[in-house]
Amino acid sequence: MNLNKGDLVLVKSLDDTNMTCIIVAVFIDNKYYYCYCVEDGLYNLIYKNEIQCRLAEDFAPDFPESDLFDIDYSFYAACFDAYSYFPSYMNDDDDDTEEK
Repeated sequence: MNLNKGDLVLVKSLDDTNMTCIIVAVFIDNKYYYCYCVEDGLYNLIYKNEIQCRLAEDFAPDFPESDLFDIDYSFYAACFDAYSYFPSYMNDDDDDTEEK
């Protein structure tokens, strides 16, 4: 089942109840969906195996996303580059720089 943004789907929650959700965004080869749940009015991350079926295709293709997606990720990328640490087991002062 290939789901797209704007589809209305039936989702089984952790407490074994069903809820209807509108897909707002699709991630990682249709494995994760960012959805708006109609019953409680909240946005949730839904996994592919939690979706029971598609109720309507293109139900709300222009449904607005939350402000979560307005984040500028360049700051996080710079922090990762600046503070990531990978230990090295090779010394920079190897034998080829020493005189023999």
